[in-house]
Amino acid sequence: MVFALMMSPVLPSHFLDLIDFLGLNDKDEHFIAFFLLSFLLNRASSTIKRRLRNAISLAIFAISIEFIQALIPERSASFTDFIADLLGILAFQLCFSVYLFFVKRKNTYKA
Repeated sequence: MVFALMMSPVLPSHFLDLIDFLGLNDKDEHFIAFFLLSFLLNRASSTIKRRLRNAISLAIFAISIEFIQALIPERSASFTDFIADLLGILAFQLCFSVYLFFVKRKNTYKA
């Protein structure tokens, strides 16, 4: 499933029938893909500086995907896809920040 979501932005539209079994719309796929990419990038680094770098790198990647899609026959670039990508990145960062807050809070009261 993850691989299918990661490959969907660069496949011609007739190949997208392969991932229709997921039952997701285009914006859901973008959101989930970039949420998962954020998760994977942040597994290796959780400092705020690295998380910011990861988020910016993913935003640049999202823009790049839209430019590539503009060059693929039967595909087109979409600003709303880019927004869905950004929302996926931001949603993960928010969830991860809340998680870190509660872990640090728990460790403070434990000591």
